[in-house]
Amino acid sequence: MTNCIAFLAKLAGKWEGSGINHEGQDYKGKATFDAPVNESAIMIRFQAAAADGSIYHFETLMVGKEPDGDFTAYSASNNVPGIVHFSVSQPTPESLVLTLGDLANLSTFREVITMRVGAGGELIHAFAWAMPGEAMQDRSSARLFPIA
Repeated sequence: MTNCIAFLAKLAGKWEGSGINHEGQDYKGKATFDAPVNESAIMIRFQAAAADGSIYHFETLMVGKEPDGDFTAYSASNNVPGIVHFSVSQPTPESLVLTLGDLANLSTFREVITMRVGAGGELIHAFAWAMPGEAMQDRSSARLFPIA
């Protein structure tokens, strides 16, 4: 894996755009990527809100490098109880994938958050998840653009 903190650092700042959630509802997406801390961690906040301002999803993520050099992520959100741990992978230099749980274990909740920079410089922020007993499915995604 390349240095995912370097990838995320390139996204530092505020992003806004639109998306569609798992119930087919349009939402305004907002993301903030803080500047890295000691080039070893970065804080990310994401929000999906309806046109009337009601919040569908709010999440705070910290992605960082552990002392052994591996990358990890922790999340707190309004949709998953407690603080949860995600594994981190970087399939391409312009993407990052966070995985919660064993995707093959159908008896647990599983989630994958993907952040990918598109050809036009936009940020694709997408969620796939499955409740116990369900197959993984793409559930929601937003196309975000940097704002001043």
